[in-house]
Amino acid sequence: MPLLDPPPYLFWPGVGFPTIGGRPALITREQFEGCCCQRVFDFTIIRYIWDAAGGADLDTRTAIINVDGSINGVTVGFANQSSVSAGGLDLAPDPYLQWGGDNTDPAGSEAVIVDFTRLHADFPAVTPLDVRLRAHWYGAPVSGDFSIQLATYRGGGLEADGTDFVNVGGILTSEITLARNTLVRAADVPEGVDMGILRYDPIAKTATIV
Repeated sequence: MPLLDPPPYLFWPGVGFPTIGGRPALITREQFEGCCCQRVFDFTIIRYIWDAAGGADLDTRTAIINVDGSINGVTVGFANQSSVSAGGLDLAPDPYLQWGGDNTDPAGSEAVIVDFTRLHADFPAVTPLDVRLRAHWYGAPVSGDFSIQLATYRGGGLEADGTDFVNVGGILTSEITLARNTLVRAADVPEGVDMGILRYDPIAKTATIV
């Protein structure tokens, strides 16, 4: 299966892609399927997931950080914006980031759509594209444990489902869940605690957590 100009693939640390002379190599379907987190994708959703054993009411903070002064650091999450569009505008058309809303349940999730395709189209000279992931507890932490899940989808569209989003008419192409922990409360660090950077390379069309 020659992959000479690969479409977007999700790339995670430790998962390599074979190349010859800097170009993707000829690999078998079995070898490709063995790279379980590399899949064609159109949509990316970040989910922050917690239960009562971890704490009560996790608040999330998601922001693009290296694109443009009007957008960098503009955060979606409780007491911040619900979305980030061109110029850093909230609740405007064609958002780069869209938050699913505040989940105050003892256990649950909050989700954010990241539109890397639109970001790259509007900022073609920026490589890579970085999205900062932060969180803290609005309620009392217990163990402090929670998860960040990154899911990618091909085709269809995304629709709101409570504070989450669901893909309608497409397929899930990759999903990975990362364990995270913090005992920090919102009252102590309102901006949240760094939990990683989602980094997208629009040239290689890969994404990774750093």
